[in-house]
Amino acid sequence: GRLDLVVEKATEIGVRRIVIVRTERAGRIPDAAAFAKRRERMDRVAEGALRQSGHSLAPVVDGIVDLAAVLTAEDDRRVIVVDPRGSSSLGDLCRSAGGGPLRLVVGPDAGFSERE
Repeated sequence: GRLDLVVEKATEIGVRRIVIVRTERAGRIPDAAAFAKRRERMDRVAEGALRQSGHSLAPVVDGIVDLAAVLTAEDDRRVIVVDPRGSSSLGDLCRSAGGGPLRLVVGPDAGFSERE
């Protein structure tokens, strides 16, 4: 339910890629076959949101990837980790990126662990 909502809304605002991340506090991690079915559902959700929003490109849905790989990927994107313990608002951080590409990292319901 929640992940479908994230995919729907991300598609509506023009997100180009959604990566499902493995974290220490993630609930259950599906096996490859279960995730393949889940990805098919997310693709259908994205297609529906795409038609409704009028965008021309659906996001690519990837996963399941370790958090460390997402945080250390080398590209030109600014990384913003969403954490309620942070001192800046998401809006301020996005504006400070100057319109450049972003990598927004959102954790599980239980939040990121201290180590993460």
